[in-house]
Amino acid sequence: MTDEEQVRQMLALWSEADADKDPQAFAALFTEDGKYVSRRGDSVGRAAIYQNLADRIAVNPPDRETMHLFAEAVVQVDGDTAHTRSGYVGYGRIGDGPWEVMSIGRFHTWLVRRNAKWLFTEVQNRSVGKAGGPATILHHPHV
Repeated sequence: MTDEEQVRQMLALWSEADADKDPQAFAALFTEDGKYVSRRGDSVGRAAIYQNLADRIAVNPPDRETMHLFAEAVVQVDGDTAHTRSGYVGYGRIGDGPWEVMSIGRFHTWLVRRNAKWLFTEVQNRSVGKAGGPATILHHPHV
């Protein structure tokens, strides 16, 4: 697999860990001092990134499902560092309800290769407009 393919795969792994409600896998995608930026604020370090997803899971119904679909990413690889830009649509539903658009935006990511593995140093989830739909995070003042 090329560097570019490996970097693109990281976006898919981010979406998968988020959809699977797996804070451990989610945080493991980042460097120890990695940063995740979203409308809920900044989470710095793996422990904070883990807690970010754990908190989102805790405040929502257990049958809430989400999925982020990414557009083809612009990937720039420079040795052991990389940057991506990709539009996305976030979908969600509660229980057996219909899937609805929760958010749209653009992901900007910065990565570094360590021990032959790509990791995020920073992910910026730049949502556009106000989130909506029944599966939107229910109990957060910044949504």
